[in-house]
Amino acid sequence: VGSDQAIPVVDLAMELSQSFQVPAEVPFVTDSKTDRYIPSIKKAKNELGLVLKYSLKESINETVKNIVQIKTKL
Repeated sequence: VGSDQAIPVVDLAMELSQSFQVPAEVPFVTDSKTDRYIPSIKKAKNELGLVLKYSLKESINETVKNIVQIKTKL
C-alpha cells in the first residue's frame, strides 16, 4: 500500500539505488510540488484498518531480498 510519510523524490531514488546496488543519476528539482511524493492512505486506514508495520527502508530491503530469492530460483 505504501505510507503517508513525505519523502523527497531524490532521497527515494538514492535509497533505491543503494538498496539495489545500482548507480542513480537524479536531476535536481526546484519545484516543491514535484519534489515530494505523499500518497494518501487515509481511506485504507479508516475503512480497512490499515496499520503501518514497516519503515520505507525495511520495505525496500524486504523487496530486494524477495527479488534476489526469486532470481536465484530461476
